Amino acid sequence: MLGWWQKISLKGQFMLATALGAMVTAFCVVIIVGWFQSRQIEEKLHDFSANELQSLQALVISTMNRRPGDTQNVAIGVFNDWFERRNTDYPGKLWSVWGIKTTAYMRTRDYSRAPKIPKDAIDEEALRTGQPVGRFLDGAYRYSLPIVFGVTPGADGKNCVMCHGQLMGVKKGEVIAVFSSSLSTSADFAALRRFILLVMSRAILVAAVAITFIWVVFERLVSQPLTMVTGAMIALARGKKLLHQKDEAIKYQSLIKKESDHRLLN
Repeated sequence: MLGWWQKISLKGQFMLATALGAMVTAFCVVIIVGWFQSRQIEEKLHDFSANELQSLQALVISTMNRRPGDTQNVAIGVFNDWFERRNTDYPGKLWSVWGIKTTAYMRTRDYSRAPKIPKDAIDEEALRTGQPVGRFLDGAYRYSLPIVFGVTPGADGKNCVMCHGQLMGVKKGEVIAVFSSSLSTSADFAALRRFILLVMSRAILVAAVAITFIWVVFERLVSQPLTMVTGAMIALARGKKLLHQKDEAIKYQSLIKKESDHRLLN
């Protein structure tokens, strides 16, 4: 199975091993850089989404605190206008999801109003667990922030307790609503792919330069001296063989001469 390897010269074996090592190293560098950059993109999108939804939560709390004395629903109107405009300016989408008891209560109040139901599995997970959820999904970064009654800052105020606790029957620890965000990742990952291609091309270039340098060093410091030593040893071996053959010829001629002289004397 390794016959092909044994047929290659020492120089060829060394260069193949060196080339393979250099390419594996370059490939590992590209993988590590790609993973690191991908993590940075995820962290950036997570922080952006979390800050946006926390700002939305603060606006909702401010709006709800003004509802008792706001008979004309001015605060709600301002919030709705902001929400509509924000979705126009936002580099993605924002929406909210009602909790289970909030949905049940709103159905008894206004049948004509469509309930705000979960749009995907991330909304459902946040609604079920009461924990923020963020991850990539279908070419976008999705983040859902649950508002937990009595736990989330602002969800334990007097107006919130009166509305959700007394009217809707929400218990402490239950989710009132979920605020959600979706950001497209196409531009970020397109830039990442370009960056990885650049890193890969440079890594291959560096590997090629390193292989060439090693080849030159091996040729001058190992291959050429080894060839010279091998040639000298071969020449020495041939010289010894010729000398041995010459000695044998002289001995043979001496024996013939002795035998000839012996015959003449007799």
